[in-house]
Amino acid sequence: MKFRRMVLPILLAILVISSITLSSLIVFRPISIFSHNEFIKNQPNTTNDLLVTNKTLNAESVFMPSFYITYVNDGMSYTADPDILTTINSNMSNVFDDLYLGPVLDQYAYEQLVFKGSTAELLFDAPIPFGVVARYFKDIPEELTNEVFTRIIFSKDSSHLVYFLNDSTRQLYEASSTLTDAGWFDSFYDENKFVNIQSYVTKDGLTFIPSEEVTIPKEVYLVEQSPTSYFIGELFGDTNELRDRSDGSAIVYNDTLSQLKIDRTTRLLTYFRNQPDMEALEMTKSLQQSFYEVRTFEDWDLGLRYSGYDGDKNTVDFTRYVKNLPILGSGGVGNLTISVTKDGISEMRLSTLVAKTLIHKREEMMTLTSGKDIVAILLSKGVELQQIESIRIGYEWQASEESNRLAVFVPKWFVKVDGYWHNVESFISELSTKAPDITEESTSGGAEDGL
Repeated sequence: MKFRRMVLPILLAILVISSITLSSLIVFRPISIFSHNEFIKNQPNTTNDLLVTNKTLNAESVFMPSFYITYVNDGMSYTADPDILTTINSNMSNVFDDLYLGPVLDQYAYEQLVFKGSTAELLFDAPIPFGVVARYFKDIPEELTNEVFTRIIFSKDSSHLVYFLNDSTRQLYEASSTLTDAGWFDSFYDENKFVNIQSYVTKDGLTFIPSEEVTIPKEVYLVEQSPTSYFIGELFGDTNELRDRSDGSAIVYNDTLSQLKIDRTTRLLTYFRNQPDMEALEMTKSLQQSFYEVRTFEDWDLGLRYSGYDGDKNTVDFTRYVKNLPILGSGGVGNLTISVTKDGISEMRLSTLVAKTLIHKREEMMTLTSGKDIVAILLSKGVELQQIESIRIGYEWQASEESNRLAVFVPKWFVKVDGYWHNVESFISELSTKAPDITEESTSGGAEDGL
């Protein structure tokens, strides 16, 4: 009898604890456990999978150059090696001064400066305002804070002179530099990390692409799913007014002002907050505020870069990287677009799929054709270079046939037209089968790839 009296309270305690545990799981994690999407159901249940502010993202790495150009043996070479670019970028703190507005160059003067007047150059993925990279300068005139440039040119004639150039408008800015040691730039050259390049005049200025074949790894990563509960907690101030309108195709939550939607197939998240009297920010503040918001929601730690701004739509684009290559295809999975006002986020689109773990044994080296051959093929299909804003190699995110928890990153050539990046292979195939409407199909893109 005494034994029974002891056992009964213990059993009741176990039942109460089990009931509380199950109730908390149902209340706080309904989507990640009971979703109809197979990807979610296959995820391991852990206690540390909640997204937190991304500590690996910092402004210095997101708003940094993507290419370093040098001149070797009367030719041009460049590298996108992240270690080299990070070192250069980190050593450019407070090294420029006396910034002032220069002239708008004609085409001849523009090409002469790039080809004949420089000892080294740094290229950015998109026009960037001086105010965002204020760390480079001792002081920036207020009227130049929102002026933009795409290229930094270190003068060949004077080690104390540096140019900032907007390739699209040919607008030039000049400043003084304390990077006086010419050998400093030469020290970064490593023939195993640089490739020879050839220039082409495209719509937005001079485009540089490898003049020979390039070997790049195809990589496979294990993919994880950022929990929906985290986004709900961050985007909705009062969850008491939240309504679940999910169906078989999408997870949907909304209150009186906002809506969060996640496509169950693509796993793309879109968010909208109704702000009828929203006040747009100036470009520099918009980019800075967007970055701080992105740190809260983007769990990608393989690299992220600023890639575009649309002043008409008030949107800022960021592109996911895998090491030194951007993800430019796959229906927007590599692109994060955000719009902010003084009151916070008004719109946002990002992928909730996150590549985390590299599967080394699946790595496979691929050799891509030279850039000059790609240009020759495009020209043969009737595509004019003045239609093209840029040409570059990037990664395409492909789903693995083995498992929906694996992502395959395949290196390919991409061409940017009307603000959108297109897989060159698919782009050419489409041109061959119908009249060339080069703006119809779009993937992840630049500033015009709005919400």
